[in-house]
Amino acid sequence: MTRNKKILDFTFRFCAFMPLCLIIMGSSLSHAANSSQVLVIINECSPISLSVGKYYQQKRNIPPQNICYIRCPKAETITRLTYETKIMIPIAKYLQNNNLVNQISYIVLTKGIPLRIKGTGGLQGNRASVDSELTLLKRNMPVDNYGFCRYYDITGVVANPYYLNGYRHFDSQTYNIYLVTRLTGYTIRDIKALINRGCHPFLLQAGRQKSEARFVLDATTKNSIGNIWIRTAWRKLQKKGFMVYYDDTKKYLQHQTGVIGYCGWGSNDPEATGKRFLHNKWLPGAIAAGFVSSSGRTFEEPPKHWRPGSFKNLLSYHGGSPQSLSGDLIREGVTGIDAFVYEPYLESCTHPHILFGAYTSGYNLAESYYLATPYLSWQNVIVGDPLCRITISKGEI
Repeated sequence: MTRNKKILDFTFRFCAFMPLCLIIMGSSLSHAANSSQVLVIINECSPISLSVGKYYQQKRNIPPQNICYIRCPKAETITRLTYETKIMIPIAKYLQNNNLVNQISYIVLTKGIPLRIKGTGGLQGNRASVDSELTLLKRNMPVDNYGFCRYYDITGVVANPYYLNGYRHFDSQTYNIYLVTRLTGYTIRDIKALINRGCHPFLLQAGRQKSEARFVLDATTKNSIGNIWIRTAWRKLQKKGFMVYYDDTKKYLQHQTGVIGYCGWGSNDPEATGKRFLHNKWLPGAIAAGFVSSSGRTFEEPPKHWRPGSFKNLLSYHGGSPQSLSGDLIREGVTGIDAFVYEPYLESCTHPHILFGAYTSGYNLAESYYLATPYLSWQNVIVGDPLCRITISKGEI
Protein backbone atom coordinates (compact mmCIF):
# COMPACT_ATOMS: atom_id res chain seq x y z
CA MET A 1 0.00 0.00 0.00
CA THR A 2 1.34 3.42 -0.90
CA ARG A 3 0.71 6.76 0.71
CA ASN A 4 -1.62 9.36 -0.76
CA LYS A 5 -0.72 12.74 0.74
CA LYS A 6 -4.11 14.39 0.12
CA ILE A 7 -5.97 11.54 1.77
CA LEU A 8 -3.55 11.56 4.69
CA ASP A 9 -3.94 15.30 5.25
CA PHE A 10 -7.70 14.86 5.49
CA THR A 11 -7.32 11.87 7.80
CA PHE A 12 -5.07 13.73 10.21
CA ARG A 13 -7.34 16.78 10.40
CA PHE A 14 -10.30 14.52 10.97
CA CYS A 15 -8.80 12.22 13.60
CA ALA A 16 -7.35 15.11 15.58
CA PHE A 17 -10.89 16.09 16.53
CA MET A 18 -12.35 12.59 16.65
CA PRO A 19 -14.61 12.31 19.73
CA LEU A 20 -13.29 9.85 22.27
CA CYS A 21 -16.77 8.38 22.52
CA LEU A 22 -15.97 6.51 19.31
CA ILE A 23 -13.30 4.55 21.09
CA ILE A 24 -15.30 4.13 24.30
CA MET A 25 -18.39 2.58 22.73
CA GLY A 26 -18.59 -1.11 23.48
CA SER A 27 -15.72 -1.02 25.98
CA SER A 28 -16.08 -3.54 28.75
CA LEU A 29 -14.07 -3.07 31.94
CA SER A 30 -14.56 -6.76 32.69
CA HIS A 31 -12.87 -7.77 29.45
CA ALA A 32 -9.31 -8.90 29.80
CA ALA A 33 -7.00 -10.71 27.42
CA ASN A 34 -5.22 -13.67 28.98
CA SER A 35 -1.85 -15.36 28.81
CA SER A 36 -3.04 -18.03 26.38
CA GLN A 37 -3.32 -15.32 23.72
CA VAL A 38 0.32 -14.24 24.11
CA LEU A 39 3.26 -15.66 22.16
CA VAL A 40 6.66 -14.83 23.66
CA ILE A 41 9.65 -14.81 21.30
CA ILE A 42 13.07 -15.68 22.71
CA ASN A 43 16.37 -15.48 20.84
CA GLU A 44 18.42 -18.49 21.91
CA CYS A 45 21.57 -16.66 20.81
CA SER A 46 21.01 -13.93 23.41
CA PRO A 47 21.39 -14.57 27.16
CA ILE A 48 19.39 -11.47 28.02
CA SER A 49 16.55 -12.56 25.72
CA LEU A 50 16.45 -15.92 27.48
CA SER A 51 16.42 -14.23 30.88
CA VAL A 52 13.70 -11.72 29.99
CA GLY A 53 11.51 -14.32 28.30
CA LYS A 54 11.67 -16.74 31.21
CA TYR A 55 11.00 -13.98 33.73
CA TYR A 56 7.95 -12.75 31.82
CA GLN A 57 6.66 -16.30 31.34
CA GLN A 58 6.80 -16.83 35.09
CA LYS A 59 5.20 -13.49 35.99
CA ARG A 60 2.32 -13.90 33.53
CA ASN A 61 2.05 -17.69 33.71
CA ILE A 62 2.48 -18.03 29.95
CA PRO A 63 1.84 -21.62 28.80
CA PRO A 64 5.01 -23.49 27.69
CA GLN A 65 3.61 -23.97 24.19
CA ASN A 66 3.36 -20.18 23.87
CA ILE A 67 7.12 -19.74 24.05
CA CYS A 68 8.78 -19.62 20.63
CA TYR A 69 12.56 -19.97 20.42
CA ILE A 70 14.39 -18.62 17.39
CA ARG A 71 18.05 -18.21 16.50
CA CYS A 72 18.91 -14.83 15.02
CA PRO A 73 21.65 -12.18 15.29
CA LYS A 74 21.78 -10.12 18.48
CA ALA A 75 22.49 -6.96 16.48
CA GLU A 76 19.85 -4.24 16.68
CA THR A 77 19.90 -3.66 12.90
CA ILE A 78 19.53 -6.42 10.29
CA THR A 79 18.78 -6.87 6.58
CA ARG A 80 15.38 -7.71 5.16
CA LEU A 81 16.64 -11.18 4.22
CA THR A 82 17.78 -11.85 7.77
CA TYR A 83 14.42 -10.68 9.10
CA GLU A 84 12.50 -13.00 6.82
CA THR A 85 14.67 -16.10 7.20
CA LYS A 86 15.69 -15.83 10.86
CA ILE A 87 12.67 -14.15 12.47
CA MET A 88 9.51 -14.02 10.38
CA ILE A 89 9.46 -17.51 8.86
CA PRO A 90 10.51 -19.36 12.06
CA ILE A 91 7.76 -17.61 14.06
CA ALA A 92 5.17 -18.30 11.36
CA LYS A 93 6.15 -21.96 11.24
CA TYR A 94 5.92 -22.22 15.01
CA LEU A 95 2.41 -20.77 15.01
CA GLN A 96 1.31 -23.10 12.20
CA ASN A 97 2.90 -26.25 13.63
CA ASN A 98 1.38 -25.67 17.08
CA ASN A 99 -2.09 -24.63 15.89
CA LEU A 100 -1.68 -21.18 17.42
CA VAL A 101 -2.30 -19.00 14.37
CA ASN A 102 -5.76 -17.88 15.48
CA GLN A 103 -5.37 -18.40 19.23
CA ILE A 104 -2.57 -15.84 19.50
CA SER A 105 -3.46 -12.16 19.48
CA TYR A 106 -0.29 -10.69 21.03
CA ILE A 107 3.35 -11.27 20.16
CA VAL A 108 5.93 -10.21 22.75
CA LEU A 109 9.52 -9.68 21.64
CA THR A 110 12.38 -9.66 24.12
CA LYS A 111 15.59 -7.65 24.31
CA GLY A 112 18.20 -9.38 22.21
CA ILE A 113 15.91 -9.65 19.19
CA PRO A 114 16.83 -7.16 16.42
CA LEU A 115 15.03 -3.82 16.40
CA ARG A 116 15.11 -2.57 12.85
CA ILE A 117 15.38 -3.63 9.23
CA LYS A 118 17.71 -1.85 6.83
CA GLY A 119 16.27 -0.30 3.71
CA THR A 120 15.45 2.87 1.85
CA GLY A 121 14.24 6.00 3.63
CA GLY A 122 11.51 8.53 2.92
CA LEU A 123 7.76 8.28 2.69
CA GLN A 124 7.99 5.39 0.25
CA GLY A 125 10.95 3.71 1.90
CA ASN A 126 11.04 0.02 2.84
CA ARG A 127 13.04 0.20 6.06
CA ALA A 128 10.98 -0.58 9.16
CA SER A 129 10.95 -1.88 12.70
CA VAL A 130 10.94 -5.64 13.19
CA ASP A 131 7.98 -5.17 15.51
CA SER A 132 5.78 -3.32 13.04
CA GLU A 133 6.50 -5.83 10.26
CA LEU A 134 5.56 -8.71 12.54
CA THR A 135 2.10 -7.25 13.10
CA LEU A 136 1.37 -8.34 9.51
CA LEU A 137 2.70 -11.88 9.95
CA LYS A 138 -0.70 -13.42 9.21
CA ARG A 139 -0.66 -11.88 5.77
CA ASN A 140 2.48 -13.88 4.93
CA MET A 141 0.98 -17.24 5.87
CA PRO A 142 1.13 -20.06 5.14
CA VAL A 143 4.88 -20.54 5.03
CA ASP A 144 6.79 -23.71 4.19
CA ASN A 145 10.29 -24.86 3.37
CA TYR A 146 10.07 -23.12 0.01
CA GLY A 147 9.20 -19.68 1.34
CA PHE A 148 6.07 -17.58 1.76
CA CYS A 149 3.67 -15.26 -0.05
CA ARG A 150 3.55 -11.59 0.90
CA TYR A 151 0.16 -9.96 0.53
CA TYR A 152 1.22 -6.38 1.19
CA ASP A 153 3.66 -3.88 -0.25
CA ILE A 154 6.73 -3.31 1.96
CA THR A 155 7.26 0.19 0.54
CA GLY A 156 5.57 2.97 2.48
CA VAL A 157 2.93 2.24 5.09
CA VAL A 158 0.11 -0.26 5.47
CA ALA A 159 -3.15 0.96 7.01
CA ASN A 160 -3.76 -0.45 10.49
CA PRO A 161 -7.21 -2.12 10.46
CA TYR A 162 -7.50 -1.74 14.24
CA TYR A 163 -6.82 2.01 14.22
CA LEU A 164 -9.76 3.93 15.74
CA ASN A 165 -11.80 0.72 15.82
CA GLY A 166 -13.12 0.89 19.35
CA TYR A 167 -16.30 -1.08 18.96
CA ARG A 168 -14.75 -4.26 20.34
CA HIS A 169 -11.61 -5.51 22.00
CA PHE A 170 -8.88 -6.94 19.85
CA ASP A 171 -8.61 -10.45 18.51
CA SER A 172 -6.39 -11.54 15.65
CA GLN A 173 -9.11 -13.43 13.80
CA THR A 174 -11.21 -10.30 13.36
CA TYR A 175 -8.43 -7.95 12.26
CA ASN A 176 -6.00 -10.41 10.64
CA ILE A 177 -3.00 -8.87 12.38
CA TYR A 178 -1.11 -9.39 15.64
CA LEU A 179 -0.43 -6.71 18.24
CA VAL A 180 3.31 -6.75 18.85
CA THR A 181 5.04 -5.27 21.88
CA ARG A 182 8.60 -5.52 23.16
CA LEU A 183 10.10 -6.05 26.60
CA THR A 184 13.29 -4.04 26.50
CA GLY A 185 15.36 -1.41 28.23
CA TYR A 186 19.01 -0.74 28.94
CA THR A 187 19.55 -3.53 31.46
CA ILE A 188 17.91 -6.68 32.74
CA ARG A 189 17.10 -4.78 35.92
CA ASP A 190 15.24 -2.12 33.91
CA ILE A 191 13.28 -4.75 32.02
CA LYS A 192 12.28 -6.78 35.07
CA ALA A 193 11.07 -3.57 36.73
CA LEU A 194 9.08 -2.77 33.58
CA ILE A 195 7.46 -6.22 33.69
CA ASN A 196 6.68 -5.92 37.40
CA ARG A 197 4.95 -2.58 36.88
CA GLY A 198 2.88 -4.02 34.05
CA CYS A 199 1.78 -6.97 36.14
CA HIS A 200 0.84 -4.80 39.13
CA PRO A 201 -0.48 -1.47 37.79
CA PHE A 202 -1.95 1.32 39.89
CA LEU A 203 -5.60 0.82 40.83
CA LEU A 204 -7.64 3.94 40.17
CA GLN A 205 -10.28 3.32 42.80
CA ALA A 206 -13.15 5.59 43.76
CA GLY A 207 -11.97 8.89 45.19
CA ARG A 208 -8.30 8.28 44.34
CA GLN A 209 -7.84 9.08 40.67
CA LYS A 210 -8.35 12.84 41.05
CA SER A 211 -5.95 13.21 43.94
CA GLU A 212 -3.27 10.59 43.28
CA ALA A 213 -2.94 10.20 39.51
CA ARG A 214 -2.41 12.79 36.83
CA PHE A 215 -1.78 13.10 33.12
CA VAL A 216 1.04 15.42 32.08
CA LEU A 217 0.59 16.88 28.60
CA ASP A 218 3.44 19.08 27.45
CA ALA A 219 2.64 20.91 24.22
CA THR A 220 4.81 23.59 22.63
CA THR A 221 3.98 26.96 21.12
CA LYS A 222 4.41 25.55 17.61
CA ASN A 223 1.38 25.37 15.31
CA SER A 224 1.39 21.60 14.79
CA ILE A 225 -1.02 18.70 14.47
CA GLY A 226 0.84 17.08 17.37
CA ASN A 227 -0.06 19.98 19.65
CA ILE A 228 -3.66 19.75 18.47
CA TRP A 229 -3.71 16.08 19.51
CA ILE A 230 -2.26 16.98 22.92
CA ARG A 231 -4.82 19.74 23.45
CA THR A 232 -7.65 17.39 22.42
CA ALA A 233 -6.39 14.80 24.92
CA TRP A 234 -6.42 17.45 27.66
CA ARG A 235 -10.02 18.41 26.98
CA LYS A 236 -11.28 14.84 26.80
CA LEU A 237 -9.46 13.71 29.94
CA GLN A 238 -10.77 16.70 31.85
CA LYS A 239 -14.31 15.82 30.84
CA LYS A 240 -13.76 12.34 32.25
CA GLY A 241 -12.74 13.84 35.58
CA PHE A 242 -9.01 13.20 35.45
CA MET A 243 -6.38 15.45 36.92
CA VAL A 244 -4.42 16.88 33.97
CA TYR A 245 -1.42 19.19 33.90
CA TYR A 246 -1.49 20.74 30.43
CA ASP A 247 0.98 23.35 29.27
CA ASP A 248 1.35 24.97 25.84
CA THR A 249 3.94 27.61 26.75
CA LYS A 250 7.72 27.45 26.30
CA LYS A 251 8.04 25.70 29.64
CA TYR A 252 9.44 22.15 29.59
CA LEU A 253 7.53 20.09 32.15
CA GLN A 254 9.65 18.04 34.55
CA HIS A 255 9.60 16.83 38.17
CA GLN A 256 5.92 15.82 38.17
CA THR A 257 4.48 13.36 40.68
CA GLY A 258 1.81 10.68 40.43
CA VAL A 259 2.07 10.50 36.63
CA ILE A 260 -0.16 7.88 34.98
CA GLY A 261 0.12 9.28 31.44
CA TYR A 262 2.51 11.58 29.61
CA CYS A 263 2.89 13.11 26.16
CA GLY A 264 5.54 15.55 24.99
CA TRP A 265 8.11 16.43 22.38
CA GLY A 266 11.25 15.22 24.13
CA SER A 267 14.40 16.69 22.65
CA ASN A 268 12.32 18.38 19.94
CA ASP A 269 11.08 20.79 22.59
CA PRO A 270 13.25 23.94 22.30
CA GLU A 271 13.56 24.08 26.10
CA ALA A 272 14.72 20.46 26.41
CA THR A 273 18.24 20.93 25.08
CA GLY A 274 20.72 19.13 27.27
CA LYS A 275 17.99 17.55 29.43
CA ARG A 276 17.98 13.77 29.38
CA PHE A 277 15.47 12.75 32.07
CA LEU A 278 12.07 14.14 33.03
CA HIS A 279 12.64 13.28 36.72
CA ASN A 280 8.97 12.36 37.08
CA LYS A 281 7.51 10.05 39.70
CA TRP A 282 5.60 7.47 37.64
CA LEU A 283 2.78 5.29 38.92
CA PRO A 284 2.90 1.58 38.03
CA GLY A 285 0.99 1.25 34.78
CA ALA A 286 1.94 4.71 33.51
CA ILE A 287 2.15 5.07 29.74
CA ALA A 288 3.87 7.68 27.60
CA ALA A 289 3.88 8.92 24.02
CA GLY A 290 6.28 11.29 22.34
CA PHE A 291 7.09 12.97 19.07
CA VAL A 292 10.78 12.12 18.66
CA SER A 293 11.84 10.66 15.32
CA SER A 294 14.50 8.25 16.56
CA SER A 295 13.56 7.59 20.19
CA GLY A 296 13.82 3.82 19.65
CA ARG A 297 16.92 3.75 17.46
CA THR A 298 18.79 1.86 20.17
CA PHE A 299 18.29 0.39 23.62
CA GLU A 300 22.01 0.27 24.32
CA GLU A 301 22.66 2.48 27.35
CA PRO A 302 24.41 5.78 26.63
CA PRO A 303 27.41 6.93 28.69
CA LYS A 304 26.44 8.71 31.91
CA HIS A 305 27.70 12.02 30.57
CA TRP A 306 25.55 11.83 27.41
CA ARG A 307 22.82 14.42 26.90
CA PRO A 308 20.48 14.97 23.93
CA GLY A 309 21.45 17.98 21.88
CA SER A 310 21.90 19.51 18.47
CA PHE A 311 22.46 17.65 15.22
CA LYS A 312 25.40 20.02 14.73
CA ASN A 313 27.11 18.80 17.90
CA LEU A 314 28.78 15.42 17.37
CA LEU A 315 29.20 15.01 21.14
CA SER A 316 25.41 14.78 21.44
CA TYR A 317 25.17 11.69 19.26
CA HIS A 318 24.41 8.22 20.59
CA GLY A 319 23.23 5.39 18.34
CA GLY A 320 23.44 7.65 15.30
CA SER A 321 21.38 10.59 16.55
CA PRO A 322 21.43 13.35 19.21
CA GLN A 323 17.73 12.93 20.02
CA SER A 324 16.24 11.74 23.31
CA LEU A 325 15.69 8.03 23.96
CA SER A 326 12.68 6.03 25.15
CA GLY A 327 15.06 3.89 27.19
CA ASP A 328 15.56 6.80 29.57
CA LEU A 329 11.87 6.92 30.43
CA ILE A 330 11.82 3.15 30.94
CA ARG A 331 14.73 3.58 33.36
CA GLU A 332 12.79 6.37 35.05
CA GLY A 333 9.64 4.30 35.59
CA VAL A 334 7.16 4.22 32.71
CA THR A 335 5.30 0.96 32.07
CA GLY A 336 4.52 1.53 28.41
CA ILE A 337 6.02 3.79 25.75
CA ASP A 338 6.16 4.20 22.00
CA ALA A 339 9.46 4.49 20.15
CA PHE A 340 10.64 4.87 16.56
CA VAL A 341 13.60 3.17 14.92
CA TYR A 342 13.72 5.51 11.91
CA GLU A 343 11.99 8.76 10.94
CA PRO A 344 8.23 8.00 11.11
CA TYR A 345 6.96 11.49 10.17
CA LEU A 346 4.62 13.12 12.65
CA GLU A 347 1.39 11.84 11.16
CA SER A 348 2.45 8.25 11.85
CA CYS A 349 3.13 8.79 15.55
CA THR A 350 0.83 7.61 18.32
CA HIS A 351 -2.20 9.88 18.65
CA PRO A 352 -2.34 10.73 22.37
CA HIS A 353 -6.00 11.71 22.52
CA ILE A 354 -6.92 8.22 21.29
CA LEU A 355 -4.27 6.44 23.35
CA PHE A 356 -5.31 7.90 26.69
CA GLY A 357 -9.01 7.65 25.88
CA ALA A 358 -8.67 3.93 25.25
CA TYR A 359 -6.41 3.24 28.24
CA THR A 360 -8.82 4.95 30.63
CA SER A 361 -11.74 3.03 29.16
CA GLY A 362 -10.66 -0.52 29.91
CA TYR A 363 -8.39 -1.34 26.98
CA ASN A 364 -5.07 -2.99 27.72
CA LEU A 365 -1.69 -1.47 26.89
CA ALA A 366 -1.32 -3.09 23.47
CA GLU A 367 -4.89 -2.32 22.42
CA SER A 368 -4.55 1.30 23.51
CA TYR A 369 -1.38 1.95 21.53
CA TYR A 370 -2.56 0.19 18.39
CA LEU A 371 -5.96 1.88 18.46
CA ALA A 372 -3.94 5.11 18.31
CA THR A 373 -1.46 3.96 15.63
CA PRO A 374 -2.64 4.61 12.05
CA TYR A 375 -0.02 2.58 10.16
CA LEU A 376 1.85 -0.71 10.21
CA SER A 377 4.93 -1.96 8.33
CA TRP A 378 6.55 1.24 9.54
CA GLN A 379 8.90 2.53 12.26
CA ASN A 380 6.91 2.01 15.45
CA VAL A 381 7.96 -0.01 18.49
CA ILE A 382 5.62 -0.38 21.46
CA VAL A 383 7.44 -1.22 24.69
CA GLY A 384 5.58 -2.88 27.55
CA ASP A 385 3.53 -5.83 28.73
CA PRO A 386 0.57 -6.05 26.30
CA LEU A 387 -1.75 -7.35 29.03
CA CYS A 388 -1.18 -4.41 31.39
CA ARG A 389 -4.49 -2.72 32.13
CA ILE A 390 -5.38 -0.13 34.74
CA THR A 391 -8.57 -0.66 36.75
CA ILE A 392 -10.95 2.25 37.15
CA SER A 393 -14.05 2.43 39.30
CA LYS A 394 -17.15 2.71 37.10
CA GLY A 395 -18.40 5.55 39.22
CA GLU A 396 -15.34 7.63 38.39
CA ILE A 397 -15.43 7.70 34.58
